[in-house]
Amino acid sequence: MHPVVKSHSQYNLDCYQMSAPVWQVARILGHDPRSKHWKMLEPWLRDIYQSKQRTTSAERIDALRQYIAGRLMVQDKFGALPPISIIQFEPFAPDQLKTLESGAMELEEGKSEVNRVLIDGLARYTAAIEIREQLKTENPDKVKELDEAFEFSIALYVPQRERINASVAGQLFTDFNSYAWVVPAAKTLAEDMYNPYKLCALAVNNPGGVIRKYGGLKSGSSNLGRKDVAFATEIMIAQFCKVAIEGQKGIGKLNKPVSNPRIAQVVPDDEGKKIGSFFEALEKAMGSNRFGDRSQLFRTAHGLYALALIANDALYEGRTTVNEAVEGIASVDWTWSNRDFQKNIGRMTPKNEWKLNTGAGSIAYLVGYLRPRCNIRLAVAA
Repeated sequence: MHPVVKSHSQYNLDCYQMSAPVWQVARILGHDPRSKHWKMLEPWLRDIYQSKQRTTSAERIDALRQYIAGRLMVQDKFGALPPISIIQFEPFAPDQLKTLESGAMELEEGKSEVNRVLIDGLARYTAAIEIREQLKTENPDKVKELDEAFEFSIALYVPQRERINASVAGQLFTDFNSYAWVVPAAKTLAEDMYNPYKLCALAVNNPGGVIRKYGGLKSGSSNLGRKDVAFATEIMIAQFCKVAIEGQKGIGKLNKPVSNPRIAQVVPDDEGKKIGSFFEALEKAMGSNRFGDRSQLFRTAHGLYALALIANDALYEGRTTVNEAVEGIASVDWTWSNRDFQKNIGRMTPKNEWKLNTGAGSIAYLVGYLRPRCNIRLAVAA
């Protein structure tokens, strides 16, 4: 039996809110909805998942696993996952629901078979059940901890009068995905109080630091406007911190998981101060005019990515000293007067203005250009 709260989702559809530990989801559905099990489903059910369900990337599953383990299973942080949604094809039988004194209801599964499909939350379920399966093998004592710490909230949609068909389930798949609008990454980061790279960026942006001296960081936006006086955006310096700490594998979206992240072993505030000292040394080597000039190419996203990799070489990998790194960076002409930049990473616009070629190639070129000047010699693989 399941305690449920009933609400009307639509004229033809009721919604029953319930909760269940991770292991019970497959029992409620009557099958395991993970893609690796689809081939074992009945053809009509398999067709619904294969035709309507979005392919979930391994990176997204890994990110959700990290979220569940690092937020939902710890006591010093707050976290939550939205409900997963299941649709049932048949109406409930009259004797399946019993109204309780509290106004809630009790759902008895009944003796007749019902058909259900998971229409939202496959990635969340996959991540959670994979963690549980891993714990059963590697750390059985933790399984009970997971079951007690976290339950899925479930929205179970049930037709009121007539059985519905697979097309309705497919339509709800489409509706749930089509009307979900992605929050911009910069806005998401601005509201995230736990992202460790953001915490590093906040330490870089401390009131007495050099970044604050040149306008600080703009929060909630991925770009600086022409009239902005900030040194950079918060998300850009958070990404700088990620690359400086993790190295090459840190390049990419800020929320892209990193294998064996160094950040998990350090204190973000301490690393932010360390990276802030790198910027202070760079300002001293460059001089305030060049360091504060937004037209300098090192102030672009590509330029900062390249500098972050040099910071990684100096601060974390020991391939050079901070002094040699900043002197090498400062020795470069970061304007379009630099013919090497014109030739290799620039293009001339119809207005006779130089523009930076975007993409990984420009970052790779800048890193290769800087490393010899910063006395960084990478070992050649045998």
